[in-house]
This record gives sequence, structure tokens and C-alpha cells, in this order.
Amino acid sequence: MAISTTLFLYLHTRDLHTKLKEMEIKLQPDVSLSAQVSGESGFSAVSIMMRQLKDSGEIETLSAQSLNNTMKAEKDIVFFNRVPKVGSQTFMELLRNLAMTNDFSFHRDQVQRVETIRIPPADQLALATMINSYSTPSVYIKHVCFINFTHPFNSDSALQRAKTAVEKHYAVVGVLEDLNSTLTVLEHYIPKFFKGATKTYQEQVESYQKINRNSFKPPVSEEVKDMVRRNFTREIEFYHFCRQRLHRQLLALKLPDVYR
Repeated sequence: MAISTTLFLYLHTRDLHTKLKEMEIKLQPDVSLSAQVSGESGFSAVSIMMRQLKDSGEIETLSAQSLNNTMKAEKDIVFFNRVPKVGSQTFMELLRNLAMTNDFSFHRDQVQRVETIRIPPADQLALATMINSYSTPSVYIKHVCFINFTHPFNSDSALQRAKTAVEKHYAVVGVLEDLNSTLTVLEHYIPKFFKGATKTYQEQVESYQKINRNSFKPPVSEEVKDMVRRNFTREIEFYHFCRQRLHRQLLALKLPDVYR
């Protein structure tokens, strides 16, 4: 069953932001580290990607068609397998509003006291059968992991399987900290469902930003931060992989306001 699949991903912690920037700049030695970390540099992640593609000559052959898994879908169904604390409720409400605007059916799993994120093969088959039974076009939203997405934890094989799953099965992997790029790519790669998403979001941005906001954020010690950095190296690498893929998809559109 080929279904257009969309995942929104964000490594949701401001405390790791500096570390992520440092790792990014290690891949770009000619850009000032101090300027990047402080946010004073004019270089954005998209412009860095643009420079890489220009230097390699790949920019000339970059094609949105080849980067768009939506075109491989046999049915117009978006399966949004959302994960906690990455803005998923905001996007769920955005999709609920877009369903009325773009005339598609909106479905979500029932609210449960305890969410079962990883499900056994038999339940995966039942879920796939249910989603496949929906009339088209439709969106289905559920808290659930991708099949075999997280096992084993923090290993090279898990990282490679995760990257392969993104490239092969996901139309778009969004990045919450770069919402403009995410919405632009979604609008162009999955227009049936996301046409007007940027405008809809901007018109109701205040209400969207209040959804499921966490007001309790206790301080985190440097010792804990260092432990997370040491043990989540592959997760950080995966985050960069997904963000770079998003920016590659954005640049492949060759839009005048970003393609310079």
C-alpha cells in the first residue's frame, strides 16, 4: 500500500540548540563558529545548503519532482504519524481547518489515557487496512512510531534505517524551528492538502501558538545537558539529515524569493 506520508519532526529542546549549531558548523569550516552560535551571521541554514549545492554543481540538476515522494502515492491519503511535543497538535488543528478549505476528509485516532506508540506487526497491519479503507482525499492522524523506526536505540543500523525510511516513505519531514520552509514545502509538494497552509497559519498564528504550550520548564543542569549531548549524537545527526533534506526540497522548487 503506497500512501503519501508526512512526518513533522523537531528535536524539541532549546538547551540543545547551541550544540546543534556547533555540529552544523563543523561541517562548514569556512563559516565563523562564533557568529553562527551567536546568531549574528547572515548565513542561514538554507543559504549554507544553497552554497553547498552551487559548489558541487548539483544546483543545476536539483529537481523537486525527484524529491517528491507524494508522486509515488497510489491513493490521496496523508498519514501524519505525530510524535509528542513537536508542534503536532498545532499541525493537527491546521489540517482540520485546511480540510474545510481544500475539501478533504479529516480523521484522527481516539483520545486515549495511555498512548501505545509502538505497536506489534498484527496491529500495524490492522491500522494500515483501516487507513486504506478511507475515501480519498483523506488525512489520518495518530500518535504512533514508524514501523521498526526506533530499534535498536542509538545505533548506526537504527540511524541508517531511519534515514532510509525518511527518503523512501515520507513526503515531507518538517522542522518546527523553520516553520516557513516547512509550510512552503508542504504547500508545493502536497498541494491537495496544504494549499493555503501558510496563509491559514499566519491568519490564526496567535491561537495556534497557544495550543498545548508547556508553561512548566524547570532548569536543566549542565551535567544533564552534557549527558544528553554524549548519548544522543545519532539523534542529533538524524535531525540535521532531516533538516537538510527539507532545505534541499525547498531549493529544488527554485522559488524567486529563496533561489538566489
